[in-house]
Amino acid sequence: MSQDIEPILIETELIKNEYEEFKRTEDNLHNELDSARFFHIIETHFGFDYKTISRFIQGCSYTINEQHNFNIALRQLKKNYNIDISDSILFMEETISLGNILKFIDDETEWILKDEMAKKNHIDDDIHDLFEIFS
Repeated sequence: MSQDIEPILIETELIKNEYEEFKRTEDNLHNELDSARFFHIIETHFGFDYKTISRFIQGCSYTINEQHNFNIALRQLKKNYNIDISDSILFMEETISLGNILKFIDDETEWILKDEMAKKNHIDDDIHDLFEIFS
């Protein structure tokens, strides 16, 4: 009897592993599509291509006006395209240091980000520690 159960358990485990791999692949594809959408919109509607964003954030080569305009673009992405600030940061963080990104965002964008994170994670909005770590 136990010999009959063993192949069923193995088959069940294989199906479970295949499903988990499928889910991981699907999630990765979803993230890649969202990331591509983010960079497409920010370039075509706001004029910030990846090279410019990288120069601003990684190279610390920007004017106050450029920083301000980029932060406005992040807020407009949230308002007009339903792309949260936190998601925008995650898309950039795939290739740009999180610490540099957090240093680049202005007070208004930071406030919106903190509010989003508090709501998503069901915590107090007092999450200043995250920003202090990377500052």
